[in-house]
Amino acid sequence: MLGAQGQVFHYASQYYTWIALGAPCIILTLIPANQLRTEGLASLSMAGSIVGSVVNIVLDPLFIFGLGMGAGGAAIATVLGNLATDIVFAVCIRKKSSKLTTDPRLAKTDLATIAAVLAIGLPSSLNNLMNSFGTALLNRSLVSYGADKVAAMGIASKVNMMAAMVMIAFAFGAQALIGYNYGSGNKARLREVLKFDLMVQMGIAFAGGAVLMLSAPRMIRLFMDDPAILEAGTLMLRRLLLGLPCIGVFLVCSTLFMSTGKSLATLLLSLSRQGIVFAAVLFTLSACFGYAGVTAAQPAADFLSALLGLLLLKAGRIDM
Repeated sequence: MLGAQGQVFHYASQYYTWIALGAPCIILTLIPANQLRTEGLASLSMAGSIVGSVVNIVLDPLFIFGLGMGAGGAAIATVLGNLATDIVFAVCIRKKSSKLTTDPRLAKTDLATIAAVLAIGLPSSLNNLMNSFGTALLNRSLVSYGADKVAAMGIASKVNMMAAMVMIAFAFGAQALIGYNYGSGNKARLREVLKFDLMVQMGIAFAGGAVLMLSAPRMIRLFMDDPAILEAGTLMLRRLLLGLPCIGVFLVCSTLFMSTGKSLATLLLSLSRQGIVFAAVLFTLSACFGYAGVTAAQPAADFLSALLGLLLLKAGRIDM
């Protein structure tokens, strides 16, 4: 369904099987990471994530090359890295947290709270689902141009995420400040938070984008030195990076809606960037321009999604 064929299918199947088996370990890291941050223990949340990443990095070459497990070994290393993060988080909650617990007997809440969490959580979860949907559409569109194009886009997307993930981290880090000031009615400080948030997003987008754009061939070569993949990946990466400023605007609008309880606006944005808007742009550009249109689809969708966020912000009339 995601476009894997031939030899690509073999490697994808290996990786997917172990990731699916280890999914509980991966998903579990998300919960305490966010809980620790809400209590102000952001450094412990960061430490747990770093431990898992280091374990993953150390085990990758051991399993992939040392034990000859290939793509399956990479997946096992990822699962074990997340398991290490789970263990660190559990220890942090038991030893360092004054508000959180790992005791399942205390896992009680009322229906109103559950409904409020779902109202914001479901659109956010839908956004993650749309990411997978967008990847599937993109792979299906690229596979007809050769497996090397699919591989090149996979590498380009990973490099692009180096900047995008930093932007996402700062955007979600601002959520608590947005929620606190909106809830307390401190409009002046809320505007300052949003202004600073947008400045940070634009700073990362332009600075990070410029560095990655200039070093695009070197970054792609770190993953694979195949000439065809290097050429295609460099082009793809540079086009993806054009959308970074728009992603910044999209993230500020999205986290603002989530933090202020605007569930409908959050839902619409969740369906846009790699969902409905991306699908419409991809089909249109690929039909008109072929391969060039496919590679330009994501930055075009980023622009339209950012524009949608600004229109929803204006239409929503959030009292600031």
